Order: sequence, then structure tokens, then C-alpha cells
Amino acid sequence: MKSARPQLWKKQPKAVIKDTGWKSGAIPPRNAPIFVRSKPLPPAWRWRSLALKLPDQSEAHCLFEVAPTFDKWKALLMVPAEGGEWSAIIRLEDQPRQSGLHVHVACDGTLTPGPRSIDLPDRLPEHGKYHRRQRTWTPTTFFHTACDFLAILTDEQPGLFDEI
Repeated sequence: MKSARPQLWKKQPKAVIKDTGWKSGAIPPRNAPIFVRSKPLPPAWRWRSLALKLPDQSEAHCLFEVAPTFDKWKALLMVPAEGGEWSAIIRLEDQPRQSGLHVHVACDGTLTPGPRSIDLPDRLPEHGKYHRRQRTWTPTTFFHTACDFLAILTDEQPGLFDEI
């Protein structure tokens, strides 16, 4: 397995080269390359995918999944792993049963290829630690916050923050 430090991936500025806009239904593998087949989503969920380019010209993808009616919000940064597969390296999320916005990473930098990589082992801040929970997310505010956190360059992208 390839090793990469998540904080380095997080800090690198990422330019948007393709944006799907907000969609519903199954997520095709071309928009979430860690999945071999389309990932089905329930009707209340919406998703959006960004194809990204890093300064060294390497690729990345970011998948956003939101369910405003259930107050669930996720952003998943995916990078190429060995053998042409992809790996999730950072998952940012907020949901009612967990206390506030938090991030899941593999602090040791190990990249696990494929869908198994979504279950990143380390949570920051640790579960049970107090931190404020913003209860007023909209798809746009969560998208904007996740883009800021993941250093996705959005300044030159008109319409990037339109509501669904």
C-alpha cells in the first residue's frame, strides 16, 4: 500500500477541472472512482463530485453527499493509490448522532485502495470531545466549508455555490 500524509494532501491547493453540480440517484464510478460500480443513494440524498488537479498535475476527486432532511453532511477526498485504484484519504462529516463537524483520516498515512478506504480509522476531534455543532447547514454552506477545509480553489468558478 502506498503511503501519503493526509495533512499534505489537505493543504495542497486543488483546482476544479470538472463539477457535476448537485445530482440525485446513483453515483457513477467516474464521479467517485473508489467505487467499481455505481453507489446507490436513497431519494433524500443529493451528491456532487469535483474532479481536481493539484499543483504537481496529479488528480484527485471530492465527493459531497448531503441529506438536509436528515441533517447529514459528508465530503470525501479521494486520491490515486497503487495499481490504478483510488483511495479515500480524508472524510469530513457532520451528522446528528455525532457531536459536530469532524474529520476521519488515516494518521499513519496508509492508503487502503477501494471502498474499504472510506472507513478511515482516526477521528479528529476524538469522539466524545466537546465541540460546537452548527445546526444550520445548507448544501451550499457545507460545500463552501468543505472546499475551504480541503483547500479546493473556488474563486474562479462561477456558480459553484448555487443552491440545489
